[in-house]
Amino acid sequence: MARRKQKFSVLHLLIMAAILIWLPAMIERMAGIPSATMDPEVSNHQSTEKESVTTVNPASSSQVQTTDERPAPTLKPAPSSLRLQETLLSASGKTAIINGRAFGEQEMITPLGYPYRIQTILAGRVILEGDGSLYELKRQAFP
Repeated sequence: MARRKQKFSVLHLLIMAAILIWLPAMIERMAGIPSATMDPEVSNHQSTEKESVTTVNPASSSQVQTTDERPAPTLKPAPSSLRLQETLLSASGKTAIINGRAFGEQEMITPLGYPYRIQTILAGRVILEGDGSLYELKRQAFP
């Protein structure tokens, strides 16, 4: 069977040109990117925002300090019975290896019978909560 060559008509060319013109605009709209054409109200509002962003005021004069804020809690060193061997941080979760066992955030550790809850796992350290206080367990540096 003989193959026919595809011939492009003027209609085909117009449709392809329309797709090439409107496709990027449709993708921007679907992605939530604002269009380049703006209303005058929006452009006036944005110009005032830009002016306010460039003016910098010292925090001491522009912000009123309140005495109601609680001071940051102090971190006590963790008990010596706990030994942090490694912290693993990934997109799937955070894991700390303490005394040879793997723990995640919000899990309970009970060394010597007293419970501690893992509040936060950070790189090289873990924040524990127990007895109404916060404790910091750091990974020991290798000599």
